[in-house]
Amino acid sequence: MAQRRGGRGIAGTGWTGTASPNAPPAAAGGRLVLAVQGAFLASMAVTVATRLWQDHVWFGWTLLAAAGLLALPELHRRRERRWWFLYVAGIFAYTLLRSYADETPIGVRTTYAIDADRWLFAGVDPVVWLQDRLFSTS
Repeated sequence: MAQRRGGRGIAGTGWTGTASPNAPPAAAGGRLVLAVQGAFLASMAVTVATRLWQDHVWFGWTLLAAAGLLALPELHRRRERRWWFLYVAGIFAYTLLRSYADETPIGVRTTYAIDADRWLFAGVDPVVWLQDRLFSTS
């Protein structure tokens, strides 16, 4: 199909929304980029599931950096795959950072939730109160 000149299109460009017959197929390159990006996102998910990053911390950070470089051209476009990348990479980065929190000497604090419950329920722990009334050992 030949490109029409004039008519309604982008003003001053002569483009009317129809493709030129001599234009290279951009879909082939786009599919390859999408496949590589998908492979990196899948590898991040598999890495989290198998905990490979725990044995080799450098692998997780390298994978995140490489996936970020591959997704860089997509981040300025408003596409759905941009949100998939941000979602998967964000969870992956959170998992990597969370692993460092496990290695710190800071103790685990759990009493603040119980203190808040007691404050809300006038000095009574609601979990213990419910278990006393609803749970039977017999």
